[in-house]
Amino acid sequence: MIGQKFKYFAFISYSGKNEKWAKWLHSKLENYRIPSALCKENPDIPKKIRPVFWYKKDLSGTKLKESLEKELEVSQYLIVICSPDSAKSDWVNDEVKSFITKGRNKYIIPFIIDGIPHSTDENKECFPKSLRDLSREEEIRGINVHTEGKQHALVDIIATMFGVSFDTLWQRHKRRKRNIRNIWIGVCSFIIVCILGIWDYNRPRYEYFANYVDVYGKPTGIVKLTESQREKRNNCYMFEYRRVPIGEPDFYSWRVVKVIAVNSALLPHEIINTEYNTRYPIQEYKYYEKTGNVSQILFYNEKGKLIVKHNLTSRGNKTAAVADIISADEEKGSDFIGADQLSLLYARMDQSKSKAKIVRFVYERDSCGHIIKQTFHSNNDIDLSLSSTMDENGIYGMSFLLDSLGLPVEINCIDKKGNTIESRKGFSKIIYKYDNWANTIYTEYANINNEPVSNELNWAICTNISDTYGNIIEENYFQNKGVRCNSNRGISSIRYEYDSNGYISNERFYDSNGKPVLNYRGIARYGYKNNRKGYVLEATFFDVDDNIKQTIYGFARAENKYDDNGNCIEVSYFDEKGNPCISIEGCAKWTRKFDKDGNLIEHWFWGIDSKLCLLDGYIAGWTADYNEDGSCIEKRTYNTDRELTISDMGYAIVKYSYDDFGNQNGGTYYNKNSEPCKSKEGFARWVASYNINGQKVKESYYDEHGKPCNNVHGYASIEITYNDNGDVVSITKYDETEIH
Repeated sequence: MIGQKFKYFAFISYSGKNEKWAKWLHSKLENYRIPSALCKENPDIPKKIRPVFWYKKDLSGTKLKESLEKELEVSQYLIVICSPDSAKSDWVNDEVKSFITKGRNKYIIPFIIDGIPHSTDENKECFPKSLRDLSREEEIRGINVHTEGKQHALVDIIATMFGVSFDTLWQRHKRRKRNIRNIWIGVCSFIIVCILGIWDYNRPRYEYFANYVDVYGKPTGIVKLTESQREKRNNCYMFEYRRVPIGEPDFYSWRVVKVIAVNSALLPHEIINTEYNTRYPIQEYKYYEKTGNVSQILFYNEKGKLIVKHNLTSRGNKTAAVADIISADEEKGSDFIGADQLSLLYARMDQSKSKAKIVRFVYERDSCGHIIKQTFHSNNDIDLSLSSTMDENGIYGMSFLLDSLGLPVEINCIDKKGNTIESRKGFSKIIYKYDNWANTIYTEYANINNEPVSNELNWAICTNISDTYGNIIEENYFQNKGVRCNSNRGISSIRYEYDSNGYISNERFYDSNGKPVLNYRGIARYGYKNNRKGYVLEATFFDVDDNIKQTIYGFARAENKYDDNGNCIEVSYFDEKGNPCISIEGCAKWTRKFDKDGNLIEHWFWGIDSKLCLLDGYIAGWTADYNEDGSCIEKRTYNTDRELTISDMGYAIVKYSYDDFGNQNGGTYYNKNSEPCKSKEGFARWVASYNINGQKVKESYYDEHGKPCNNVHGYASIEITYNDNGDVVSITKYDETEIH
């Protein structure tokens, strides 16, 4: 403890040139904590060595000397920072002399930072004169930082101050340092574990599969692919997994959050397999926090644009039994198209087709969670019989027979009661068989009597053959079992070849006798050169003798360029000799520009001389604007001087409008002066309306003054009625004199 007359534990005496050492020593002393055990054993020893005095400025002036003398009087110890500089300092010497004069020699602690005590070389001498003049009996031991080390010397000073065994204090000091080090190691280890945990919690994990099936709303991969297999495939499904958030069932386990159809460069691409075209290139999965079941599926195109959403709910304790389709009017104002129309067996939502007002799917699942029945509904009525509706094929749903993996081996078209019926396209079921890659190797369209029947592609049966990586290398079309036929493309067979990255490099066409044949475009072989991302940089066309051939489109080879988003922004045409040529479109090259959402906003046509040219003598290009749903709301046509010009349809500008369901319900035509004008169809404006099923029920036409007028077909309005099956019952036309 500090005596009653002492204000400071110690006074640090030093030369201004050794201020850094004084500052270090002052900090270490005041922040040193005496070991608790030692304090208990020696009650007179304080827990902390505070305060310690040191003067932070150069020493000068009489008043300062008097002030320092007072501070010396109230300091219990004098610690002298010894060096050749302090040995020559009168101030340091006077402070030491003051302590000696008061008979306090034993309270002086020399702290040697440089030099040698009692050296014969005055340049190496570190003790001030007052210390050197002490008799041999009075000589004071110095603590040398260079021989003992900084920490050892610090502990030695403290042990000397409080009269305890250096070894006792040193061992306690080392033990405390060791404990502190262990604590820091523990803290750092904990922080590292937390960082690794956070990283591991937030990092995605990826797996690749040849196919997948729906299990209670979750995708389950089929035929897992190795990295080398994936790199050689034209397409596969990439599963992205994330950790389950805290507070949810199975916390920290992995669950799938996205399924993306990718090529070998891992870029999303459009799914072209007929049997899978109800799938989208990108599918994102959301989950209920309490149950961990899938709550929502978001579907995107290959450019990442959100197309449609499904909300999944349970029914009768059956998980993912209902999928409500979120329509455009529910999401109006968002970057979302909506799916108020579906063609389940042939295509996903297509705004160019008639719309089936399906807002809900109801699923029946087997004990494994696979879908074995799907019905279509036009509203959210609890009584499903009151909400049943048809898609554009005239069916109320589908039933599925599955294999052991959950893949459908038979899809049946069903009516309201679940009975098999024939669709409007003439088939009632589709039969599938698969290879070891889960590829469809056999597809058959059959009628209600189980007889093969041609689909709209003009074949009833299609067989596929895969290579060692699972890429389809051959497609064959049949009218009946064993009876080959030509598809609507004019061919009986297609054979594919792939490059080292798994992209199609050649596509060859054959007739029913296995001989090369020209397809409906007059081509027997397409030859492709692809970049690493899978974009076709060059397409060359060949005849049956494998010679480069100019097609019906007026060119033999096309070269393509792309923007950073994979949109084709330039195509140039060449003849058989490799020279630029004019295509049937009337240009040697066209260029395009897209907005951030992938909408085509500019399209220009160029001649062989690299100057803008007119297509069919009318336009050199056009620009367009889109609404937030991605629907075109205005299109403008231009001449070679990029000035507004009248197109071959008789107008320079057209503006479109849409209803809340995305139906195009009107359009107005304008001349190059932005004045309403009649198009070659005979009217300046048209207005349409639709029924609840998205079918057009009325369309009317008006002149540039807003009055009803006849179109080129002689009527000013048309009304269409439908029966419950969605078939047209009557069409009534009115001329301009009959409209009031």
